[in-house]
Amino acid sequence: MFNNMFNNMFNNMFNNMFNNYIPIQLFIIVCIVIILLLVIVSIFFNGTYKVKYKQWIHHPLNFNLVFKWKSFYDKNNFNNYIKNIDFTNISTSSLSNLNQINKSFIKNFDKHINDFDIVSIQNKTCSIIDHKSKNLIEDSIISACVTSFEIFNPQLKQKLFYINNLMLDYTNLNLHTKNNILLQHLDYYINKNNINFGLFKYNILPFLTPLSAFNCYTFPVTKWRQPPSNKLHPKFKLIPLSKQNFHLFTNFVKTLNINNSFEIILHANYERIMYLIYNSFWFANLLLFEDNVVAFYFFNIRRKSALHCFASVNKCDNPNDFIYAFKLSFWNIANKNNCTLASIDSVSHNNTIIHNIIKKTHPSTVTPFAFYFYNFEKYFSIPHHNCLFIL
Repeated sequence: MFNNMFNNMFNNMFNNMFNNYIPIQLFIIVCIVIILLLVIVSIFFNGTYKVKYKQWIHHPLNFNLVFKWKSFYDKNNFNNYIKNIDFTNISTSSLSNLNQINKSFIKNFDKHINDFDIVSIQNKTCSIIDHKSKNLIEDSIISACVTSFEIFNPQLKQKLFYINNLMLDYTNLNLHTKNNILLQHLDYYINKNNINFGLFKYNILPFLTPLSAFNCYTFPVTKWRQPPSNKLHPKFKLIPLSKQNFHLFTNFVKTLNINNSFEIILHANYERIMYLIYNSFWFANLLLFEDNVVAFYFFNIRRKSALHCFASVNKCDNPNDFIYAFKLSFWNIANKNNCTLASIDSVSHNNTIIHNIIKKTHPSTVTPFAFYFYNFEKYFSIPHHNCLFIL
């Protein structure tokens, strides 16, 4: 009896071990396959990301900072983070406070800059050849700079800043050190101007929620016909924005805010807009109906030959009047500046214009862009047609 019991126990134990062995073996094989697949996917994603977003990886507004800066809205947290960073070779001030040499350099770098704009400059010492003695001498040069200006949100009556231009020291391979100029720039706004966050425009980026994403459409205009101005209804009047009629524009913007015409409105301060208009960096036209503003269009010139419409507003009863006035505005400016291309951002009420043009003219390029908040977390995007940016 004991022999039978022993044999039965042995057989049961052996059978259990044998039966469990196969599932364990399969489990180990499956785990190994899953790990290999994850490694392959990770390598593929990492390689694809580095190729596609190579500039962004080395950009000072990269994920490393954007994700961290979401917690920097509190001034104390930010000051604690930067307390051990060396800013001795970086200075930040308004353009008006720079010496003449630095001011000339910045104006060559950013044609649109004015005395109210904020500039960060990073200097470094390098060896250069003295043209007189032909000897090597040590001199300080500008290795990086950031320019920005204040913008305004009339709905919240809140100021923020817009990062307009960046020039980086690409010889500096240390990403964190390269970012110091931008941290110092933010430090200036937080601690001196009491402005905690900003805005920048960039290509569409993965994993980040933009304030708004949009496309820039470029059209060749060589086959376009200039519309006759006498076909605009006599009750309408199309006039260029100037110092004399600037109050009409500002009053109209106030009505847009009161009537909630857009989910978000962001514009440069009015002094800067007037400066850019007066110096022909920007061009703008107002459409009046019985002396009341019912539409406006903002343009600038890109790459010397592309007239770019970056903002428009339509309060006309008939959208065809708005479109026709746009075409008149475009040709009035394009003829004076020898522009052979039209580019239009699909923001504000520009989509009405784009949909009309695209019926007869295929765009030569469609480039995606987005506005991203800087040091501010945004959980959802606003549709591009509900945004007005005059920046």
